[in-house]
Amino acid sequence: RQMCIRDSTKPEGVSSKAKTPEIQTKSFPKELKPRAKLPLFIPKNVIEKLSFPLDETTKTIKVLDEDNCSQGSGDWSSFECSFKKSASLPNEQSHGELESSAKSCCVKKNSVDKQYKKAKTLELNTQKIDTKKEKKRTSEFDNLCLQQEMKVSGKSIWSSHFSPDGNFFATGGADHIVRVWEVNDFSEECRTLFNPTPVREYAEHTADVLDLSWSTKNPSLLLSAGLDKKVTLWDISSSKPVHTFEVGSEVTAVAFVPDSENYFVSGSFDGITRLWDISKAAIISTAKISDNITSMRFSPDGEKLLVGSFKGKCFIYSLDNSGLHYTSVMTCKNRYGRYSGGRKVVGIHFISNSEVLITTADSRLRLMNLDDFSQRYKYKGHVNTQVQMAATMGEEHVICGSEDGKVCVWNKTSKYIPSINPKLLGRSATHNDSFEYFQPFGGVMVTNALFVPSKVLESVAEMYSALVNVQQIVVATSFNGQIKVFYQLK
Repeated sequence: RQMCIRDSTKPEGVSSKAKTPEIQTKSFPKELKPRAKLPLFIPKNVIEKLSFPLDETTKTIKVLDEDNCSQGSGDWSSFECSFKKSASLPNEQSHGELESSAKSCCVKKNSVDKQYKKAKTLELNTQKIDTKKEKKRTSEFDNLCLQQEMKVSGKSIWSSHFSPDGNFFATGGADHIVRVWEVNDFSEECRTLFNPTPVREYAEHTADVLDLSWSTKNPSLLLSAGLDKKVTLWDISSSKPVHTFEVGSEVTAVAFVPDSENYFVSGSFDGITRLWDISKAAIISTAKISDNITSMRFSPDGEKLLVGSFKGKCFIYSLDNSGLHYTSVMTCKNRYGRYSGGRKVVGIHFISNSEVLITTADSRLRLMNLDDFSQRYKYKGHVNTQVQMAATMGEEHVICGSEDGKVCVWNKTSKYIPSINPKLLGRSATHNDSFEYFQPFGGVMVTNALFVPSKVLESVAEMYSALVNVQQIVVATSFNGQIKVFYQLK
């Protein structure tokens, strides 16, 4: 350390007898000033033994817990010499020398090397996204960062789904192409969630692809439904379709029977739900309603099939060896107002065998209980009056895209409801309009927004654990064919 040279220059307007105030500051010798940019992972017990100050160097040092790296029999004088050299030189070679010296002070094999390698190769994108909250006191997504962006095509992406094992991500839309993206293996070096080049691009359809469905029993099987009146079965291990099923009407929805790779159902504009046997390439059961079918999904146990219609009704069917059987019907509409007549059901997402999240084109999401057909919660704040836009739910939050370019996130249970007499204050315990939102595409319509599967989140969080705490990952698709990935950091 050295004292700064006092400025002996006489200030203007001060007599020669006046003394310039002495300014005492501390600074490092020039040869010890750290200019290296790469982060250094060093055990706490190593730093405690350094004999020179670390006021500035702490900006580039990441300290390892003592649990992860115990004291060894390294040469401390050699390590200090390497550190000084590394701190004074900007090149990576000096860092390599320091790394070798630091590893000699650590008993746990490759611990310093592994942490340093992660920091060097797994850098997070620091582009922070501006999030806002509506009727919400605290923000839970205020540290959202853009991690990856891909330009797929210039046309809308209507449907996007992760495979059940979390290894693939499929998209389909207005360009008639089904694309399958590989989720990167986070046990190896990688920078992004998805491999930027699709592993498969299927161009069998001749019209918009409106829906996709993965098989839960065989995650390599994928179904696609299009307005070309066809359902196509794909095996992603092959570049060609397994089979194409001619439906006879524009197909708006398709779903594999849970725990089966041989049966699926399709829904179309003619109001007919068809149960297909893949091995026979034949229809084995049908059920008809007097309305257009707009969406359909099975409950996780496969005992219930929900079929959404254009007029806001959800028809419930049971499934057994003899085929489909009508059980009941739910109406999803407002009791009064502009859309009291009912609007089309554009999305169905099962949370459990008895709870289902239904998206309707009246800009509302409804969490319904299938045991008593009651409405548990209603969510609003997004805009959806035209396109297919299915909301999904994570462990604690509901997420959905919006036609005004937003991604909206609600808590499953509103935290804005007053505890005392909420009805007097115009609040309902079952209506949730307090949410957070951000605009991922600069105002362009968000056609899909979803959380990644828990398996993928755990892998990413573990890989980045030495750098940051990844709490949640959001994937959004747009009307102009873009895909973006966002990390919520703690």
